[in-house]
Amino acid sequence: MIDYSKARTLAADADPETRRRLAERSDVQPEILYFLAEDTEPAVRAGIAANSATPRQADLVLAKDQDVGVRERLAHKIGRLAPNLSGEERAHIRELTLEVIGILAADRTARIRQVIAESLRHTKDAPLEVIQKLARDAEIRVAGPILESSPLLTDAELIEIIRSKPIQGALEAIARRRRLGTPLADALVSTALSAPDGVLAVTELLKNHNAEIDPATMERILDVAPGFGAWHGPLVERPKLSGGMMRRLAAFVSKALLGVLKKRKDADPETVAAIVTEEAQRPAEEATEPAAEVASTLAAADEADEDVIDPPVGEAAIEAAIAGEQFPAVRAAVARDSGLALPVVRRILASVSAKAITALAWKAGYSMDLAVALQSGPGGIAADQLLQPKDGGYPLSDSDMEWQLELSLAPADAAKRPRARRALA
Repeated sequence: MIDYSKARTLAADADPETRRRLAERSDVQPEILYFLAEDTEPAVRAGIAANSATPRQADLVLAKDQDVGVRERLAHKIGRLAPNLSGEERAHIRELTLEVIGILAADRTARIRQVIAESLRHTKDAPLEVIQKLARDAEIRVAGPILESSPLLTDAELIEIIRSKPIQGALEAIARRRRLGTPLADALVSTALSAPDGVLAVTELLKNHNAEIDPATMERILDVAPGFGAWHGPLVERPKLSGGMMRRLAAFVSKALLGVLKKRKDADPETVAAIVTEEAQRPAEEATEPAAEVASTLAAADEADEDVIDPPVGEAAIEAAIAGEQFPAVRAAVARDSGLALPVVRRILASVSAKAITALAWKAGYSMDLAVALQSGPGGIAADQLLQPKDGGYPLSDSDMEWQLELSLAPADAAKRPRARRALA
């Protein structure tokens, strides 16, 4: 332990670097560390926040610090302590730790709340009110870890969250839970079949072999599954399928998946025979010329897009680039403004879907006039097929456009259009 008098002298030193180094030492008296928790220099307070020797009373002060960097350092330290809350030797230290966690879990900065959520995701000893608040956070990076893993959330509470029109990504997180009974799965599917992010949520549920899905719920999924390619593989690989379900799947999954389906150990002879008959009736699955042309076009676009250094900024500049057929620059600008990956933007613009391209423009924050230009320019949509403005604005609702983007982001041919879409409505 450093000499107390020396520590006091160093704590009062005019050089911030001297005080910072002292703040990071583990052999300093608690009262000195508490004193430094109110230092005028953020770097000194950050050192105290990260110091495991800092008394919890000082952490309580730092949890309300004005500097986000200080609070983030504290969150990381407290996050390391959180899994061991039940092992705290002294009750009052544990209570102070929980109080610090409660303050940080309500922090105005999302990344600090995220650190706390990640640290509490598996613990059974966290404050229930903190877990409940984090589960309903407006940021999925905060709510997601809790929704996916927290053992403190009951099925009843999760069902309530599911039915409350939660933030995008919440349904997917719940679908990945390691313990997921039939009531929870039923509620999730009922909501997902009409939610903008429902495709990915059901995909995650089907991939989760710890999820118990009621036969009636599976039948509901199978009713619309033909239009959702992302579901076909997970459906074929579900651990429990009746012969009737397998035969329904055989009617629409790919020939490759038929091969997987007929090899299931739980497939009875009658079902295997039906699958073999279906397989024999299928033509060979070969890439068509149009598909090959699209692949070639996208490959060429990959190379061209890599050469864009300064994409146009602002709608006028983007419209000028469209008029000049500078499509690589347009794609780069849309990717930047929408926050979507460039391959996703390329795929949407090559989809020949007026709705998908309109949703992409909406995601980028563009006017409907620019959405029309994107459809006709890089989208290559004929004039009579363009989606036009309605009352000067977008003709689709926000939820419809979220849906279109979800389909574009989902793997495979996620929803083969009108029939499946109407079935989900």
